[in-house]
Amino acid sequence: MPVMEWNERFALGIDQVDSEHRRILDAMNDLFDHAQGGANASLVLKDLDYLVRVTTDHFAHEEAYFDSFGYKDAERHKMIHKQLLSKLASHQQTIIAAQGQVTKDFFDFLRFWLSAHILGIDKKYADVAKGVAA
Repeated sequence: MPVMEWNERFALGIDQVDSEHRRILDAMNDLFDHAQGGANASLVLKDLDYLVRVTTDHFAHEEAYFDSFGYKDAERHKMIHKQLLSKLASHQQTIIAAQGQVTKDFFDFLRFWLSAHILGIDKKYADVAKGVAA
């Protein structure tokens, strides 16, 4: 069972962004499946590293995208990305120290973060982008 399923309400209508959001969700679900399924620590930590990497890459792509059309809230959005990456790194260090043991709190954080981020802050720049493109 996945930690979170894709829902069309998450679709922002920007192909690359939607694809990257799905990739993050897939990485979350792989990590969840392996952690809950009793996979060895090496695999869990590899999944976690991949999740951090795809999230970091996505944020960089997203920031370049909204900078390309002069999004007025770009600096605030970048600050939120920085805070999220810091929280993700903190969780990663905790999981590494726990030899790959992942808590429910971490998955709750991921669920809340991804859904709130897409439906809140990302939707704002997507709406502006669609207005710019129209």
